[in-house]
Amino acid sequence: MIDSTRDIECLKYGGKLYGIPIARNVDRSAQSSFAPFTYLYRRDVAKALGVYQENDVYTWEQFENLLAAFKSYFQTQGGYALGDAEWAYPSVTNFYKTASHCFATDEGGNVVNSFLTPEYIQGLEKAKQFVDSRWYYYGQLEASNRQGQVKNQYTRGQLGVYYENLSLANYLQIRDALTKSGVAESNLDDYTAIMKVMGPDGKYALEEQEDWYSMTFFNADISDREMARALDLMNWLLSPEGTTTALYGIEGVDYEREGDEVKLLDGDLWAKSAIGEYVDSPNGARYLRYMVTLGEDIESRDPLLLQSASKSKAYQILSAWNGEMQAALASENLRVLGEDPAVKWMQTPKKLEYAGRLLDEANTEVLRYTFGKKHLSEYQSAMTSSRWTEVLAEINAKLNSQG
Repeated sequence: MIDSTRDIECLKYGGKLYGIPIARNVDRSAQSSFAPFTYLYRRDVAKALGVYQENDVYTWEQFENLLAAFKSYFQTQGGYALGDAEWAYPSVTNFYKTASHCFATDEGGNVVNSFLTPEYIQGLEKAKQFVDSRWYYYGQLEASNRQGQVKNQYTRGQLGVYYENLSLANYLQIRDALTKSGVAESNLDDYTAIMKVMGPDGKYALEEQEDWYSMTFFNADISDREMARALDLMNWLLSPEGTTTALYGIEGVDYEREGDEVKLLDGDLWAKSAIGEYVDSPNGARYLRYMVTLGEDIESRDPLLLQSASKSKAYQILSAWNGEMQAALASENLRVLGEDPAVKWMQTPKKLEYAGRLLDEANTEVLRYTFGKKHLSEYQSAMTSSRWTEVLAEINAKLNSQG
């Protein structure tokens, strides 16, 4: 698993690895290179307003027409047409920009501030146009400091299109919130339809995703014996036996096999609620397995997921969307936005000191410009601070020294 981790050398310090990458999916053949950051929308409203497009696929012109129609509709509900999760604003720049975060490469091969590239500025102006048209949720300004505010707007029926990280957990959470708000099960899919938007270039645009999520680190004082035991446990958790234990528990105690079928046995591990559904399983192996993987490889076999028709449907919707985007990538109809790994993982003094602050400052300036009365030149000036200058000079100097 470690050897097949993308950019594994970049995770090493001094040529040594000090932790275990937590894989998104240990089945590398099923691992996506793009993140599920995309739009949910009210398909039911789109159909009622006559702006729905078949299979939820929208050209850029159709997307703008839908937002204009949604504005009129959702204003009557005290809402807006479009909103982004707090970390994602402004999502519309994805259809213009060429890099996912702080650093882009210009035509001369120099690393530059991605927030000042002509492509990003074009997307920024489009975001400002959406704000001035009152399409964008005006609460985005304060939402940057209030986690979940924009999502709550959507689940309360005051937002028509919502950009979010559509992990299975997040998608289920949104559907659950809508159910609790009174949305009927039969309407849930229309309330959480995934919108597939093609940018002005006629292509979809999604951000790059690493094949690992985080890392499990070891105490520097751990003994060789303890390290070996921990690694043995991790290897076992990824083995067929360990994976089965994480899914079902201990055979003969928590489950039995009947041919190819698995029958769960009533008990502490598989206790049922008052309505006859299994509650969240206190399976130690399942949680230990999170040390090495998020478990995307076993989602389709998860008893807690399969017992619920609604949850199973949510999984199928996400899987179908992923499959469509994989096909779009193969046919070169999807742009995956990333950064040069040599730059993204580069360790230099100023980059290590300022990188997080640069992104925070950039996000702040983007909000101030699109929602405020600043001139573009003021935005551009704010994005050429001494910190940006120092970090970019350091990066380019190191790249040039490496030949």
